[in-house]
Amino acid sequence: MSVKELRALSGLSQRKLSGLLNLLELVGMIEDGPAGYVAGDHTADAGARAGVEQAGHRELIDQSRVEMVRRYAEIRTCRRQFLLGYFGEETDGPCGNCDNCSAGSTSDADPLGHSRQQENPKADRQPYPLQSRVGHREWGPGVVMSYEEGTVTALFEATGYRTLSVELIEEKALLTEAPV
Repeated sequence: MSVKELRALSGLSQRKLSGLLNLLELVGMIEDGPAGYVAGDHTADAGARAGVEQAGHRELIDQSRVEMVRRYAEIRTCRRQFLLGYFGEETDGPCGNCDNCSAGSTSDADPLGHSRQQENPKADRQPYPLQSRVGHREWGPGVVMSYEEGTVTALFEATGYRTLSVELIEEKALLTEAPV
């Protein structure tokens, strides 16, 4: 069947139908042939189980993306540094132009002039370079995306973005260097 015929029969929007067709193709239930979609090699039960599992995996990834957007909205340090770190780029320091930099919240000193680094030297520890491959016992392989105020954010293939305390990572050996 063509996509046009499936859309007419199902009454689904183009976007919803495309998402479902992609999922069915991913789990092997259908194949995209020259004349349209045809049934794949899986049985209906096996395909349904694989589809539900894949949909659950996608849901975890989507939730982690929403969490990253929330973190961006709530961040008190330089937004440019956060975004560049998300995309694996490093900066020399705060940009001085974003709303947080303009408000003075990215300064290294508190209102009394005490250096934040002196108060908590562990907050700036970065045990793994940005974009380095790491592994977690439960979440599997991942990539270090950013550091902020004593936390590290990594993108794990199985569960999406996770933010962990650098101190706990070191204390409990939560992450390991993974081969490339």
